[in-house]
Amino acid sequence: MPDVSNESLRLKGDVDLIDMDGSILINAGTSRFTKISGEYAPLVKRMVEMLRNGAKIKEICQAFDDDLDEMDVMEILETLDKYQVLQKSSVDYGLSKEEQERYRQQINHFTARFPADAAETYVKLLKNMNIFIYGAELLGSRIIQSLALLGVGSIDVLTNFNEIIEDEIFNTTFYRPGDIGKNRKEVIVNRCKEINPHVKCNVYYETEDQEVLKKADLVILAFDASNYAAYEEINRFLVKHKRPAMLCGFLQDDLFFGPTIIPGETACFTCFEKRCRGNKSFFQEYISYLEFLKQKSRVGSALTVRLDLIASFVSNELLMLLPYLEKNLSRIMEAKLDIMTMEEAVQLNNIFRYGRPVTWNNQVTFEFYPQFRMVNNPVLRMPRCEVCGSTADKKPMVTPWSLPLE
Repeated sequence: MPDVSNESLRLKGDVDLIDMDGSILINAGTSRFTKISGEYAPLVKRMVEMLRNGAKIKEICQAFDDDLDEMDVMEILETLDKYQVLQKSSVDYGLSKEEQERYRQQINHFTARFPADAAETYVKLLKNMNIFIYGAELLGSRIIQSLALLGVGSIDVLTNFNEIIEDEIFNTTFYRPGDIGKNRKEVIVNRCKEINPHVKCNVYYETEDQEVLKKADLVILAFDASNYAAYEEINRFLVKHKRPAMLCGFLQDDLFFGPTIIPGETACFTCFEKRCRGNKSFFQEYISYLEFLKQKSRVGSALTVRLDLIASFVSNELLMLLPYLEKNLSRIMEAKLDIMTMEEAVQLNNIFRYGRPVTWNNQVTFEFYPQFRMVNNPVLRMPRCEVCGSTADKKPMVTPWSLPLE
């Protein structure tokens, strides 16, 4: 808790103050309630109202000079800070004034769940994020829109379709009737600027250089068709260059998310596919089906309105994945663990409070027919995977103990 100074404090965005039979009930969001009773209750109510719009600690002490001494004021502020309902007004999150207004909802989200230092870290990580999306049609366009609204700093898109077609206008809000026949690259870039002018967006065609992939913090595979041949090729490229990736899509009536691939940490797509094959009771039929999909990509028949679930899920997974990405992790872990102070250790713990993403070594499937259910499919790395595993050491043809004695 800071000393009495000119530093300002304010109430977090989603904190509610409720009168309850002479007591004050403070709801700090996410079902955290604090009840304050007795003679301090009306004073706390006044203090909270001052803090709602931000107030300097010195001003609060002066306002309560007739009722409380400085020690009592600081004790109340320390109690409120303990219940994580306060934040510093001076934190700028590395954003311009316009960006702070634009991302007020995101800032309130992080500050409601984390202490100020961890919330500031999350906002900065999100702003500096570079996402590469494979596909910009029915599914990919929804993810582009969701990430632009979320405030991802930079979005790169790879597509093999040059023009907007009529079917996309009827099944997505990202493209509009006036876009039919227009250049897809120009439409996507302009639409992103409309949604969020603070997000950078670049669009590439498959014939262009893919070196930009190596710079991405996360690659999202969002094909409308289950193109297994492309999955395998991209998987090898990403594992080779150690680029994290997230797989999502739809096949027939099912939506699927994951697994998230962190080279060296989690299973890759090849591991996932081999595990799937081994768990199928109809092994030969499944192999034939995969060969069919490699020759001819299959577009799912899921209702397109359900694809918004994928975009929302991907955005949520991204928030949980932020601290685990290689660039961010090295930045967070700049202080060596053996000389880390207690304060730094607490901050590190706060940053990772979200926990690991749901798709970490796991695929989540939403099945809608014949009735809705959500299925988790754990995915383990394969030690001998030809893409991400290590090859077996060569064994000597003759063991020393089998040789005849001289």
